[in-house]
Amino acid sequence: MLAVQWEPTLLGVAAIITSLSGVVTAIIGARRRSQEAREKADEECHNRLRRVRAESEELAQELHRIRMRTYPAHSRDERPEEGLSEGLDEERWSHLE
Repeated sequence: MLAVQWEPTLLGVAAIITSLSGVVTAIIGARRRSQEAREKADEECHNRLRRVRAESEELAQELHRIRMRTYPAHSRDERPEEGLSEGLDEERWSHLE
């Protein structure tokens, strides 16, 4: 019958330490990849948000230009004349009161 030695040898301890360091390195690498992916997604989200905000601002300015060309300008104290108010809701001028 073969005798099994349960005494740790230097080579066995080195193998255990090496395998543990490999596991730790793999865990650290996985966490780093996850963090990099999250940072990249955050950066893409911020870039998309900047583009959408710029587009929104451009559209708001265009809408303002359209409104200024479409509706006559009045001061806050004036109501639109009867001839001008045809087709316009009175609600449109309620915010001026």
